[in-house]
Amino acid sequence: MQGVVFVAVCVIGQIYAATTVKPHHHAHESNELDPTLFYYDAASNYLVMKLADNCYLEKFSTHHGINVHTEEGLLAAETRLMFLVSKGTKHPMSHDQVNHLSQHVEHMCAGASVYTVSGAHHHHTTTMAPMI
Repeated sequence: MQGVVFVAVCVIGQIYAATTVKPHHHAHESNELDPTLFYYDAASNYLVMKLADNCYLEKFSTHHGINVHTEEGLLAAETRLMFLVSKGTKHPMSHDQVNHLSQHVEHMCAGASVYTVSGAHHHHTTTMAPMI
């Protein structure tokens, strides 16, 4: 009886080993860390995102319909800023200009390249064919 149990355990073990997917190890893969900091400066009304050696600033206004003083609103504003960094228009800004906006923002962006971001403006021109 013990022999039958031993054989059964061996067979189950071989079946499990044959059907188990083993993880692939890629020696060339490296870990990535993308530390991003956000800061809303109430004095200047700018939302700031620091990403690596770059700072991105978006002038915040009430027409966004987002309340940065709630968790959901701040997350929505941060998401919007990330989208603008990815797809919007970026304009370089000097550290003197940043310092005039806010010393807190200048401190956060010290040593970084600074850009203001805005939504890409697409101007579409349509022409109408004459009606016959």
